[in-house]
Amino acid sequence: FFQAEDVIRALVRSRGLGDVYKRQHKVTLLRDRRTKPRDFRGLLRELSSYVGYEATRSLSTVPRHDCVTPRGVHVPADGRATRLAARCALVPIMRAGLGMVESMQALLPNAAVHQIGMFKRSGSDRPVEYYSRLPKHGGDSCDIAFILDPVVATAKTMTPVIAKLKAWGAHRIVACVILASAEGLRALHEAGGDVHAPNQFGWTPLHAASNFSQCEAVGALLRGAAAAPS
Repeated sequence: FFQAEDVIRALVRSRGLGDVYKRQHKVTLLRDRRTKPRDFRGLLRELSSYVGYEATRSLSTVPRHDCVTPRGVHVPADGRATRLAARCALVPIMRAGLGMVESMQALLPNAAVHQIGMFKRSGSDRPVEYYSRLPKHGGDSCDIAFILDPVVATAKTMTPVIAKLKAWGAHRIVACVILASAEGLRALHEAGGDVHAPNQFGWTPLHAASNFSQCEAVGALLRGAAAAPS
């Protein structure tokens, strides 16, 4: 699972891309109730790009043999002409997740988009599905499904979406969120989230959480039987 607050700090430590404090500032603005809707949408797109970049870093590529430039030059498949090996799908949870789609499509322009709509009835915390664009033929055409949801508080909305995608046949599921609570992390782990899965740099979610002093996240992942960082 990828969270913006971890990604923001990882950018500076791993690649030196920009000032970490500016990105923390963007998260703060996103959470500020005084932020205007237009500014909120822009911040969400920007932070989604950071999360999406980290979430897609480990995707592998295979040679492509049919790439020809506008001048008729054939690009050799020796590492210069490639395509993603995995077939990807973006699964925004409506409606908030729709604000992350544009940024993810910039990274994965050929990814299919399958919206799932969830809402909670008044007086109940149990989500109800009211819309689904998942193809009926199942997940045979999807190697990786990226769930898009800006905030995971209790995970009571995302958990049934994960279960639905598993039943649909998605081979791998990646949750991309901007902010997540410790309670939400615990629920996602109980739903089958692999807290041991390393990213491009060999970091698991626990490594990122402990390195960046996210104490609540560390506790949630430890209780989920995550491996302790070396």
